[in-house]
Amino acid sequence: MQNNLEQLRKKIDALDKKILTTLSERLATAEKIGKIKKMTGKNITDLQRERELFALHQAWAEDLQLPEKLVIKLFKLILQQSKKIQKICK
Repeated sequence: MQNNLEQLRKKIDALDKKILTTLSERLATAEKIGKIKKMTGKNITDLQRERELFALHQAWAEDLQLPEKLVIKLFKLILQQSKKIQKICK
């Protein structure tokens, strides 16, 4: 039983690292988008895109049987950080 618990914890650790690696890639991509927006004079906030994203995230939450509120809260945080990064792009 203890051995199984340790194996599962190691799996959780590996999954957490994957999540953070993917988040890092996402934020790096958001920075690139911010540079393009700055060069083209576009606003950081795109409400239409945000609506599309949240609809997509809700659909994914349903498909993956995840709590919708959790997914929305998570992506709101990610979007806030993405915008913050885009605002300071050079």
